[in-house]
Amino acid sequence: MRKIAKFRLQHDLPCRIIFLFDTFVYSNIHMEEILMYLVGDEQLLIDRMSIRTPILVLGAGFSKGIQSQDGKPLPAGHELAEELFDEVLAKSKTVKKEDLEEYRAERSDLKKTCDNIEMEHLVEQRDRFLQKRFSGCRCLGGDFHMFLLDYPWRHIFTLNIDDLVEAIYSNVPAKQRPLVHVKQCSTLHNGTSLELYKLHGSVNRPDLGFVFDSAEYRNYEAIPSWALNTFGYLSLTNDVVFLGTEFQEEDLQLIIQQLNSMVEIVQPPHYFFVSPKINNRKLVRKIEEKRNMHFIPWTAQKFLTTIKDRIAAVGEARRKMRDYGMVFYDEQVPADENKLNQYMSELYMGAPPRPYDFIKNIDIIRPQVDGRAKALASKGKHHLVAIYGEAYVGKTCAAIRLGVDLMRLDYEFSVFNLPYSMNATAYQERIIEYLEVLPEGAKVAILAERMSYYYNRVKDILN
Repeated sequence: MRKIAKFRLQHDLPCRIIFLFDTFVYSNIHMEEILMYLVGDEQLLIDRMSIRTPILVLGAGFSKGIQSQDGKPLPAGHELAEELFDEVLAKSKTVKKEDLEEYRAERSDLKKTCDNIEMEHLVEQRDRFLQKRFSGCRCLGGDFHMFLLDYPWRHIFTLNIDDLVEAIYSNVPAKQRPLVHVKQCSTLHNGTSLELYKLHGSVNRPDLGFVFDSAEYRNYEAIPSWALNTFGYLSLTNDVVFLGTEFQEEDLQLIIQQLNSMVEIVQPPHYFFVSPKINNRKLVRKIEEKRNMHFIPWTAQKFLTTIKDRIAAVGEARRKMRDYGMVFYDEQVPADENKLNQYMSELYMGAPPRPYDFIKNIDIIRPQVDGRAKALASKGKHHLVAIYGEAYVGKTCAAIRLGVDLMRLDYEFSVFNLPYSMNATAYQERIIEYLEVLPEGAKVAILAERMSYYYNRVKDILN
């Protein structure tokens, strides 16, 4: 690599652009990091979801109002506790009358009711009731829960045992349905890009049990949880949206503790707690103290409607760009850390560079590139950067390394070379269409090789 040349250009787009050529194109839409905190938590959520896919964590509030196979709305919290008392404890012939009266006084407390059921050795009866009560969720076409389909989720963790998420995705093509993990890693794979983690069990797999009483929570926490470990790994580099929970669940407390331990990361992800209210005082204090934690006082309906009305357009734009050949590097980060650890690079055996080579830091980082991403990101201006030199000196690797470094600084990084089937005018139009969909506050990086003869096209995009 001989030289890095930078040319500052003007633009009318609602974003800031930097083009790097060996060819490399990238767009810096944030002026400075502090601006993220000036737009407000709700707008920040919309902006970030428009350019990067967060992890979604679902609580009971997400399923509120949905009918199961018996035609009744799904219960949650004290409602479920009362149903369990009536259907399990009160109907049991083995529970003593004096004990039943004590249990009746606690019938609105879900945890205590489940502990009482466990103490009376009625867990099997409880599980049969839960399996029947929470199965067959009905979600009609006009229901706001269907808006979940309008966003390209990749990882959904749920504390719910019902089959609502599965019902929402039941009518989409098989490869778009989620791969479901119930308390442990599934050995099946259907080629989907969406994975659903059922932390407390599933009505579709009652044989694996549920997590409701104190003993089940202790067992769940004592054994290293593959699902929670996966969450910890993913939340190092991905934003997280908590939806429909009041943050009282014990394993959710473990998740939040994991997030609290990550605050020393140079560029930590953002964590959004979406709920009409938060009853956990410690969590409220943490949100007030930490800049990367945000309280969004929305219902599940408000959140999903916002996705449909204000965010889905970016997901659709991404889909179109993928059809044209654009590769988004944030989609290349593996969900399973073991998959990355097991990757055997062929970069130094003459093979073309692959995303894992840079995500795993296998490449040799050149002094001219090291630290360059931070320098460019801190300037808050558009740049056109050309990386050029002799053949086979590592220009492509240098450009990709710069892009991955920018991705770690909160940029969307993608590769979009001029397809052989597309002329330069159409290529220019596709990029403009994509950039115009992005909201203000986005950061985007696009690598484009073999573009030395198209500098004017890039200037037109910026102008």
